[in-house]
Amino acid sequence: MTTNDQNKLIPLELTRDDLAWLRAFLNEGRVNADHDYKKVEALHSDIAIRAAQDALRSEHARMTKIVEAINKQMAVIDEREAIARKIAAMTPPAA
Repeated sequence: MTTNDQNKLIPLELTRDDLAWLRAFLNEGRVNADHDYKKVEALHSDIAIRAAQDALRSEHARMTKIVEAINKQMAVIDEREAIARKIAAMTPPAA
């Protein structure tokens, strides 16, 4: 697989509940990564500390990117539903 293949977007269909669960799960993972980042100082060598910090920074950044994409999509869904409700409220009932 080439780098270009890895950067292609893949459509993924999830229910709104599943998407909200995934966002909460990733947010919890980010919090845990922050806590773990603070604990790596207890490791016995500078190399181990740097490696652990680099891994945690990478995980945190990736989770943040995904959570932000989910938040953006959820905002679009919310806006679309709000517009649909306004249109439905303005549309006279069919006889």
